[in-house]
Amino acid sequence: MNKIRRFLLNIKRLNQNIPIQNIKSFSTPQVSASVLRLDTLHTIISGNKWYKLKFYIQEAQQQEASTLASFGGPYSNHLVALAFAAKQYGFKSIGYVRSNENEPLTPTLEEAVRYGMELKRIGRTQFQNIKEELMHQNIFHQDDHSKIYWIDEGGYGALGAKGAATILDSIHSNENTNSITPEMIRIPFTHIIAAVGTGTMLAGLIQSAASYQQVIGIPVLRNEGTIENEIKALLESSYNNNNNNTNNSSRSNSSSRSRSSYRNSSSSSNSNNDDDESNYNSHQKQFTLLHDFHLGGYAKTTPAQIKFMNQFWEAEKIPTDIVYTGKVFMAVDQLIKNNYFPANSNLLIVHSGGLQGNRSLPLGTLNF
Repeated sequence: MNKIRRFLLNIKRLNQNIPIQNIKSFSTPQVSASVLRLDTLHTIISGNKWYKLKFYIQEAQQQEASTLASFGGPYSNHLVALAFAAKQYGFKSIGYVRSNENEPLTPTLEEAVRYGMELKRIGRTQFQNIKEELMHQNIFHQDDHSKIYWIDEGGYGALGAKGAATILDSIHSNENTNSITPEMIRIPFTHIIAAVGTGTMLAGLIQSAASYQQVIGIPVLRNEGTIENEIKALLESSYNNNNNNTNNSSRSNSSSRSRSSYRNSSSSSNSNNDDDESNYNSHQKQFTLLHDFHLGGYAKTTPAQIKFMNQFWEAEKIPTDIVYTGKVFMAVDQLIKNNYFPANSNLLIVHSGGLQGNRSLPLGTLNF
């Protein structure tokens, strides 16, 4: 069996039997809430990471690359998932880290090294500039000697969003699975809610959600004023690629642009093509970003959040992390109590994994 066929079979296996769990402690006479437990997907490639990586890995195999390279911070779930996936599929891996040489390795980076990843710590102040240069060289100056396949931070890009768009297709019922299609299962949910880091997962969820479903993102970064444009840029890129019948065996410039190249851009970058812009906007799905639940910024936490996460575990036996999911579930709890959702709302919260982020906490902080 060749590598690409084995890869596709593994995708199918990983997509099967991801449970949906009712959140009884959130439910009221007016609102029901459930969680899609992507954290149960795999012991290492947990949550949304596999979805955002899978089409990049497939394309890297098609291009016969030997190495996967990407970027992240010292607590990057993305780098760990990439290191593990690279090892599984016979690639070498390189992680360019937003960290200085004199800083000790975090448990996250130590795990990435165990899976064979070579780390290159490129500092904090010039991280974005170095990343831009490396991504630009790869996309626009490839040659026959280059066997490195580059993936942007967090899997950001059209292929990452394409993978995230299959998250809702992974939903299966515990009973009568063969007679229930993914579209039938999605019908009861009025709202799809998820954390927002790079915006890649939310862009995929927006693409795959039904027209009557509201997609709500909870950004975990403070003052992330550009994130809406970055999400719209992904949606635009995906729409244009689909409209032009883009062959995904070769990344187009628009689908390969790095995340920071979209910063401070307008939601429609093709200002010289009014027809294309109008056509895209007419197909654009609406989404909502709620910016008041970051708790001070990325990976920042508060005693109230720790208390909530422990109480949520005791009530539902659902583990959460301090970076993403703890903030999302805490936000939804507050929104329900504040009557944000209309009567008869049925919420689906996506558990995006990332539990290893809790390793930065002192032992015993959490009850799970």
